[in-house]
Amino acid sequence: MYDSHRTGIAVNRSLKRFTLILFPVLFSLMRSATVHAQTYAIPFDLESPTEVYELPHRLAEISDLALASNSLLVAVEDENGVLYFINPGSGKVEAEVRFASRGDYEGVTVFLGDIFVLRSDGTVFRVPELDTVGSATLPKRVDSEKIKSNILNRRCDAEGFTVNPAGTALWIGCKEKPGRDIDHARAIYAFDPNIDETSEEPVLLIERDFLVQNTSMKRSEFDRFKPSAIAVEPVTGNIYMISSVDRLLLVLSSTGEFLASHKFHKELLRQPEGLAFGPGGSLFIASEGAGKRAVLIRFERTVD
Repeated sequence: MYDSHRTGIAVNRSLKRFTLILFPVLFSLMRSATVHAQTYAIPFDLESPTEVYELPHRLAEISDLALASNSLLVAVEDENGVLYFINPGSGKVEAEVRFASRGDYEGVTVFLGDIFVLRSDGTVFRVPELDTVGSATLPKRVDSEKIKSNILNRRCDAEGFTVNPAGTALWIGCKEKPGRDIDHARAIYAFDPNIDETSEEPVLLIERDFLVQNTSMKRSEFDRFKPSAIAVEPVTGNIYMISSVDRLLLVLSSTGEFLASHKFHKELLRQPEGLAFGPGGSLFIASEGAGKRAVLIRFERTVD
């Protein structure tokens, strides 16, 4: 079980509401944090994607993606317990592998050779030893282990799933209720696949006033901030987080400092739901069709 003695996880309820809390240290981001937004340049031209791939109709509700060790992107969608393996150079679905029955699947990530899938109620599915298998030899169906969360439930509306910057655990984001006695914030919890347990307290809190201070968001607009995907940039360890409703991308350093934000045009991303870094550090964002075809967009790094 996670606790403050074994992991250093702690949430100080008395901290001011513009505080961002990150494991294992508590960071107070005062107004000086806005300096980072002026000096840091996102290393991608987010107005001009390198490629835009239309996805097949069965991925109209794509909900997340990650890079597998076989250099393919692995994706999930909202309704079916199927892993979709996508060629990052063409956007073509190379293989489909069923791992579970129908359900609201919202996140996928790869950790220590296993593929993990997140359901919206906080349940995690472990698919062992699959991410290194070549696309031509991937099976049509595999068994998965279902791990019900000891902490999260449907009120969290779990969405956003990635390996933490230290590479030691998985992070699960809550799109809605951040936790007991926490208001006006979005929370991320840690999941330890070695013991199949979720941290009792959030390891990261992004609070309303923190966003108002560092972005163009108004206080009245906070409810629209619903993080749908999280990814860690392998080059820098920076944390990328995207909100589907308001199409807002946040970039935080690996130590929790605010670096930058970017709001996407609806014409480019109608409903961004998936976020991953591909081979060579490319940034991939997947967007639901929202009445049209879903797309996978690739951005190449413009700054080293």
